Amino acid sequence: MSTTHTLARELGTWSATAVVVSTIVGSGIFRVPGPVAAEAGTAGSIALLWVLGGVIALCGALSLAELATAFPRTGGMYVFLRETYGRWAAFLFGWAMLVVNPAAYAFVALIGAESLAALVPALRGWERVVAAASLAALVAINIRPVRIGVVFLNATTWLKVGVLAAVSIAAIVVASRADSTMVFDLAPRSWPGFGLALLLVMGAYDGWQWVPQLAGEMRDPARSLPRALGIGVLIVIATYLLANASNLLVLTPDELSTSTLVTADVATRLMGRTGAAFVAVLILVSTVSANHAGMMADPRVFFAMAEDGLFFKSVAAVHPRHRTPHVAVALIGLGGMAYLFVRTFEELVGTLILGMWPFLAMAVAAVFIQRRRQPDLARPYRVPLYPLVPLVFLVACAGIFANSFREQPLFTSINLAVLVAGLPVYWLWRKSSR
Repeated sequence: MSTTHTLARELGTWSATAVVVSTIVGSGIFRVPGPVAAEAGTAGSIALLWVLGGVIALCGALSLAELATAFPRTGGMYVFLRETYGRWAAFLFGWAMLVVNPAAYAFVALIGAESLAALVPALRGWERVVAAASLAALVAINIRPVRIGVVFLNATTWLKVGVLAAVSIAAIVVASRADSTMVFDLAPRSWPGFGLALLLVMGAYDGWQWVPQLAGEMRDPARSLPRALGIGVLIVIATYLLANASNLLVLTPDELSTSTLVTADVATRLMGRTGAAFVAVLILVSTVSANHAGMMADPRVFFAMAEDGLFFKSVAAVHPRHRTPHVAVALIGLGGMAYLFVRTFEELVGTLILGMWPFLAMAVAAVFIQRRRQPDLARPYRVPLYPLVPLVFLVACAGIFANSFREQPLFTSINLAVLVAGLPVYWLWRKSSR
């Protein structure tokens, strides 16, 4: 296919907000509260973790919005890293997207398949095959024109957020009428465990950073991107706090710590087997929607790399009729399918955070570097409370990485070694290109 075709600019503020919300609200809010409770141990520390995670995510989103308006091009963080640190950093980010980020698609698709198997017992034992089929279906949708994907995204995003909020509010009301008692102790069982729990919480909040990759397909990125990032993260914070309030009111911390699908356990307590089936449908919709949002955004990184000559040129192909990066979309789908058959849920979350967040920290640090290097650069949006907001995010990143090295040194080192392995790959690519 010819690469002379351009991507279609069909996204507005509302659709970009849906991308932010849907990418974040996937499977994490259903699976993560259990392991978080197991690490934290007390109701107060669990609540504190979800508030802290929301603040960190919001600080990161507001910081990234400044770069998104200064460099409103297809590729998002790839472009920010290239413009700030050089092509080597941009290539390493693309390398991480290729070898690490498919883990997100794998565990999200697998949880959706498990929910479907709970509704259709004949599918039990075939969950990974079902998950792979869901990724293949999403590839087919995302090869089609962006406007078709936007309709599907908006419908599934606001459906899942509305239903999750409604279930949470109903649980809170019922638990309050039952005079539920809860010991609200802010001190966790252990502070190292609190740090590991924060890693899982940030996995549940992960996803807001991907919408700038769609800048080349937005009608007015300078106006829409900051609004979408800020509003989208605030909607997610409110939804997550509601969900966790209901979890803590209906279940004890000990019950939470042994739960694999917390929302399903809460609904079962309220409505019996009907509630469990209802939540299974909700999880299925949520996971499909999250992976769909990711497939709208992530292929644009490989598209930008290929246009820069840092990846195979064919990946920059634009479909002549649909005007979508169809080769890059297919590449993302295949990567997710490959990850379906390795690693546990917690390892997949850890792989995602430890593999991608170093680049996110570099991107937020680029706010400081670009302000110093290019003070006259047009910035339609500037991060509020500068430099406090980006500093909060960077300090949080440093703490998460330090605690991970202390508590899981081998796992953390292996993940970072995978990233560093991209440097010789970059050198070989540049050498072969010459």
